[in-house]
Amino acid sequence: MINGTSLSTALSLTDASCWLNRHRMVSRLAPILLNLFLASTFACVVKLSNISLSAEQYSGAWFRIAHLGPLVDYLPVNATAALLKLTPNGENLDMVEYYESNGTCYGPIFGSWLKQVNGYVKRVNIGGSIFEMAVRAIFHDYSGDDNEEMNMVLYGCRIVERNGECKEGERMASLLSNSRHPQTLALFKSAKHLEDNICIDILQLKTLNTYSSCGDETVDEDQKLINAQIDSEGELIESECKVLNFPKTNISKFFGSSTVISEITLSACGVL
Repeated sequence: MINGTSLSTALSLTDASCWLNRHRMVSRLAPILLNLFLASTFACVVKLSNISLSAEQYSGAWFRIAHLGPLVDYLPVNATAALLKLTPNGENLDMVEYYESNGTCYGPIFGSWLKQVNGYVKRVNIGGSIFEMAVRAIFHDYSGDDNEEMNMVLYGCRIVERNGECKEGERMASLLSNSRHPQTLALFKSAKHLEDNICIDILQLKTLNTYSSCGDETVDEDQKLINAQIDSEGELIESECKVLNFPKTNISKFFGSSTVISEITLSACGVL
């Protein structure tokens, strides 16, 4: 007897109490474990690819379709258009860039891309101050009937941590095309690569207008604004190429996977 309670009864009460405590503990842990499982299952892992491009493949005038800059960036957050021109100089690249802000065109901004083992180090002289960033192309693709259109995704990091990861807020990502009116499918591929491999939601990028005359004097004749606005039948294209958002657009039919680019469709820029 234990305080008037039989040993068997006491053991039964103890077992019941232990079972109840275990049940409560499992009930509390279940959602936590589930969240951890889901996080580990669906967490995006950065897969920084190293595609081998020649300097000639970077060469030419590129219209920035969308851009995410680091905390310190030579392109202002209120930029509405940007044109980047790259010219091979040996294994390096000479850079000229223009941007538009509040209806005013700024530039040229001069810089250089110095060849590294993986990508380049971009150096830009801004009023005597040097802006420096590691940059590389992580996606490059051709489209159009004669592969005349090139699309590229640039990724960069201004400050790299000791563990090799980019410091929070110091990443750069840009979707670029040599066409003012890039095809929709090409933009889908660029956005998908950015989300799947660099873990940057496309909605973090600010969309830019490709139908700006800023920097027009530096582009090829067929890229000039007046010519880019004329279609194959000689008619004026009135709609601008802009990035539009649509909720939960499933693009699996294009890529044979269940990937959903969160709340994005890059449209009004071509025909599927």
